[in-house]
Amino acid sequence: MIEQKGFFFRTDRCAACYACVSACRSEHGLPGYRRVETSGYEHSVSLSCGHCEAPECMRVCPRNAFSKRRDGIIVIDEDRCDGCGDCRQACPYAAVQLVFNPQTQEHKAMKCEFCLRTRPQESAPACVEACCTGALDWGPVGTPPGLDRWEMRLDGMFTPDFTKPALRFQVPKAKERYWAADNSRLI
Repeated sequence: MIEQKGFFFRTDRCAACYACVSACRSEHGLPGYRRVETSGYEHSVSLSCGHCEAPECMRVCPRNAFSKRRDGIIVIDEDRCDGCGDCRQACPYAAVQLVFNPQTQEHKAMKCEFCLRTRPQESAPACVEACCTGALDWGPVGTPPGLDRWEMRLDGMFTPDFTKPALRFQVPKAKERYWAADNSRLI
């Protein structure tokens, strides 16, 4: 059995430099499929498709354009997609985008597919390679990198209970402050 692939994100390491977003746009053209948001901890978080265990996009698609590979990656068959947008509305993570193709004059659903169409098999996605702080990683969800503790949930972000995305977070540590809140000890 092939293990589910997913993204790992270390919240303490992200500098909100948007290198992952730029790499995705460069790899796939505009628009890219990755975005940076702020969590409830006031940390930046890089997000894209969660390649969910129970993907809503796949469930609601009337044309069955979505499929799940053996490694858990959700892909879209562009020939089947009619651009209805049901998948976009159903995705709780805003990962699916409708992109207009001027050649065919049609909208098609598109999303992160781990750069399967543009890179050799088993090579890292462009966003992971571009992350200069090591905040973003990828691999089998069952064998996370390092000895760190990884969580499926991050306060201030979406609730993963419904779709179970293949996205794991390293929960941020409490920030140390070196000054008093009332500025009484500042020199």
